[in-house]
Amino acid sequence: MARSQPAVERQRPSSGRTISQGGFPRNIWVLGWVSLLNDSATEMSYWLLPQFLVSVLRASPMAFGFIEGAAETAASLSFEILGHLRLLRDGGLRFSSISPFCRRKADSAVFA
Repeated sequence: MARSQPAVERQRPSSGRTISQGGFPRNIWVLGWVSLLNDSATEMSYWLLPQFLVSVLRASPMAFGFIEGAAETAASLSFEILGHLRLLRDGGLRFSSISPFCRRKADSAVFA
C-alpha cells in the first residue's frame, strides 16, 4: 500500500521565491535585520552627540541645551500639527486622534 502525502505540505510560491523561517520570504528577513542594525547605530550615535558638540565643536552647555530644546520643539510641533491635519482629513474626532502630542507626553510621564 502506498503512503499518502501529508495533509500540509510546504510548496513554493508561484513567483519562484523561496520561503525561509517562519514562512516569510528572504527579503523580509534581510530588511528586518537591516532595520535592526540601523536602529542600533542610531541609538549608539545619539549618546555621542552631546559629547561631540561640547568637546569637538566647543559648544557651551547652554548652547547644547538650546539646540536640544529647538529640536524637541520642532518635533513636538510637527507631531501636533500633523495630528490636527489628520483630524481635518478624516473629518471626525476619535479618541485615538485626540491631541497626539498630549498623549505622547502623558505616556512618557507615566512610563518614565
